[in-house]
Amino acid sequence: MSREIRAFECIIPAGTPKATPVSFPLAMPARIVDQIDLRIPPGPNGVMGFQITSGGAQIIPYNAGAFIVASDERIPWPLTNQISSGAWQLMGYNTGQYPHTVYVKFLLSLVASSNQSDLTPIPAADLAPVVSDADLAALAADGGL
Repeated sequence: MSREIRAFECIIPAGTPKATPVSFPLAMPARIVDQIDLRIPPGPNGVMGFQITSGGAQIIPYNAGAFIVASDERIPWPLTNQISSGAWQLMGYNTGQYPHTVYVKFLLSLVASSNQSDLTPIPAADLAPVVSDADLAALAADGGL
């Protein structure tokens, strides 16, 4: 279940060529992306397209060089096993004469920490006593094991 939502509004200027798309940072702290929700209001009608990228590398759509071309659509996109660095971008073109907006929402979960300082220490009273090999041998000889 997602814990956070991060929302972005990407206004792609009119006259932006497909060969040189504009890039919008969708930066956030390190998070697991559970889903991306995209909303494209009516109007682009085929003149605007976009990709979701990271460090300039295309992630969505998966096929290289492709763009999402939509108008008057809401696209919920559940994801698994994606980057968790938070370094996302949207790259888009708009060959039309009016600017068009893509609304992007990330549904996020926290990244589990592997930092040892984040671990809760176990109270000494809950630890099992250390038994030496000699003590084990003595217990075994006395029939205590």
